[in-house]
Amino acid sequence: MTKDHANETAAQVHEDDLRRRAADDLKAARTLAEAGRRAPLLGGEIYVIWGLAVAAALLVQWAIVVRLLDLSPWAIPVSWFALTGAAALVSWRFRAASRTHPGAAGVGNTVSGAVWRAAGLFLGVFAVTLFAAGLASPFDADASGGERGRWIAAGFAMFTPASFGVYAIAMEASAAAAQAPWLRNFSRLSFAAMAATVVTAGAPIQHLIAAAGVITSLVLPGVLMMRRAQGKSDD
Repeated sequence: MTKDHANETAAQVHEDDLRRRAADDLKAARTLAEAGRRAPLLGGEIYVIWGLAVAAALLVQWAIVVRLLDLSPWAIPVSWFALTGAAALVSWRFRAASRTHPGAAGVGNTVSGAVWRAAGLFLGVFAVTLFAAGLASPFDADASGGERGRWIAAGFAMFTPASFGVYAIAMEASAAAAQAPWLRNFSRLSFAAMAATVVTAGAPIQHLIAAAGVITSLVLPGVLMMRRAQGKSDD
């Protein structure tokens, strides 16, 4: 009887130990998940690289449209493909390096990365499709070239506000996933830029407004993200 009691006691102790370990493991998992969720967002360099490339392409486009640069309208897509292609190559290097950074596998950075990849794919397919449609129906800078040419020109004019809308949504999702409410301010700036570029669609000034919008809604938050990733804060 004493032996049976001892066995029951040992079994109870073992069961209690297993429960305690399970509780400790669950607590540790929650702590790690929360730490990953609150880890600073990475990829600020990519925001800056793409923001500067897009802003530069918009300024070149504006200069060609207003005849400040005496270049063929075909220089516009050439400059866009050259600048965004360079941005893609440079940002790829930064993206590969950021994967080894502490917090890279956290919820916030994982969700943010997935959202921005989808956003980039959408904008890339949209732009390439418009360009291919333009090749099939040539038009010049003043949107002449027939009814189809005018529709293609309108598509390019609306691509800019659509881009700002995508930026705003991606930033809002990143802010929620990483618990970074400060990023929501730049989401609102992107929505404001979207509205401004809709109002000015088809006018040369749209390109200038868009360039300013890209600087404030991509480059600036990118710089702030870089500072926070380095342990600096602007709060």
